Amino acid sequence: MLTNWKTISNSIKRYKKLSADLKKENTGFTKKENLKMGIQRDKLERSLGGIAEMKKVPEMIFIIDVNLESIAVQEAIKLNIPIVAIVDTNSDPTGVKFPIPGNDDARRAINLYSDLVRETIIDAQKNIIIKKQNEEPENRIKVEKTQTVDNTKTIETKAKSKKQVEKVEKKPKSIFSKIKSIAQKKLK
Repeated sequence: MLTNWKTISNSIKRYKKLSADLKKENTGFTKKENLKMGIQRDKLERSLGGIAEMKKVPEMIFIIDVNLESIAVQEAIKLNIPIVAIVDTNSDPTGVKFPIPGNDDARRAINLYSDLVRETIIDAQKNIIIKKQNEEPENRIKVEKTQTVDNTKTIETKAKSKKQVEKVEKKPKSIFSKIKSIAQKKLK
C-alpha cells in the first residue's frame, strides 16, 4: 500500500467523493445508481477507511505483529521508513529499526502497547509548541515556565526576526517509563 501511494490516494479521493455524493438528499441519480455507489463506497470503506485522512506516506510505522505484517515491513524498508515494532520470540527483527521485545499474541498486551503508543503520540503533540514571533520585537529574550510532573522547567528562546516561526520541544516521558508506571499502577 505504501509503495503505490499515488494509486491509493486516488482511491481515497474516490471514496471521499462517493461519501459526499451519497450524503446529499437529492443526488440526481436513480435508485439503482445510488445502490451501486453505496456498494462501491462500502467496499472502499472496508479497505481504506482507516487511512482515509492520511495526506502522505507516514514518517514512521508502528507494527504489533511483524510476522503477520511482513509485507508492510518490506514496503517500509523499500521506502526507508523507520519501523517501531513489537518483536516476539518467533519474529524476525530484520529491518526493524526500533524493536521492542514483547508478546504480540495476547489481546491484553496488544491493548497495552496500542494505548501506550497513543498516549505517547498525544503527549508529544501537546508538548511541541509552535509559536509565531511576529508580535515580539527583534532580539528580545523570551522566558517560559512550564510545570511538568517531575519538576519545573524554564525554556529561553531568542527571537531572530519578526516573521520567524520557532518550534520549542519538551521531552515527553519515554514509552518504557510509561510502561513501568502503568505496570506499577496495576500492581497497586
